Amino acid sequence: MSVDTGKELLFLADLESTLSEILVESSHHHPRLQQAMAHAILSGGKRLRPLLVKAASELGDTPSQAVSLRAAASVELPHGYSPVHDPLPSLDAAGFRRGIPSWPRCSGAS
Repeated sequence: MSVDTGKELLFLADLESTLSEILVESSHHHPRLQQAMAHAILSGGKRLRPLLVKAASELGDTPSQAVSLRAAASVELPHGYSPVHDPLPSLDAAGFRRGIPSWPRCSGAS
């Protein structure tokens, strides 16, 4: 598989938009929970899992871009759970995750 960095960067930009849309779709949650979800999901990262989904989708009949993005998001969303759950003060008092303040630090829960 060849890597077209421009293509991957466009995919990742589209993925960020897809993740934001999914969070808006779930905006019926409590505002504080919504903030935690956005903090965990939209704080960046390498996004290797979604790129692996994209690469796998290109091995066979390539699905539409929308299908690939939703599949990539479905792999990334559960991973976003751990930055909120893991640093809870009773489990781990780390103040930073991926170089940014952890949710408990941002929310004043630490």
